[in-house]
Amino acid sequence: MAEVLHYSVRPWQDREKPWLVAFGALRISSAITVSVFTLIASLAMFNTLAMIVIEKTKDIAILRSMGYERRDITQIFLWQAVVVLVIGAVLGALFGAFVTHVVGQLPLPITGIFKTEVFPVLSQPLHYFEAIVTAAVMVMIASIIPARRAARLEPGDIIRGMPQ
Repeated sequence: MAEVLHYSVRPWQDREKPWLVAFGALRISSAITVSVFTLIASLAMFNTLAMIVIEKTKDIAILRSMGYERRDITQIFLWQAVVVLVIGAVLGALFGAFVTHVVGQLPLPITGIFKTEVFPVLSQPLHYFEAIVTAAVMVMIASIIPARRAARLEPGDIIRGMPQ
């Protein structure tokens, strides 16, 4: 085409390279932000479950003295984590869909490499699935340590007030 028309022709990727680099940097910064929020959420979940174990030590002692085994105590706390996970996943997905819809309606007139009148948002079911799977992994990891700690408590030590 360049030879026939005697016109300088080059691929659009070369022409718009600065924009593509900027979009790549935005993608990386978004991934970092999401990762940090996920880490903070998992630490909050760990803290919450650890506090529940500390608050329920006397109840755990009663259950253990009634014949519950360590495996039973671990399962109780893991099921509690599953309930928290399900409620959090449903509410989080609904809240995320609402916020995504609201952000997608924000006016943002841009012309240049692309044209848009509103903030461009890509919302796909896969995003929600990935978020829920990530939350499930983080909640289960965060709940294993407190659940195992609760199972190791000895009823006699708790009743005597010995440190756990």
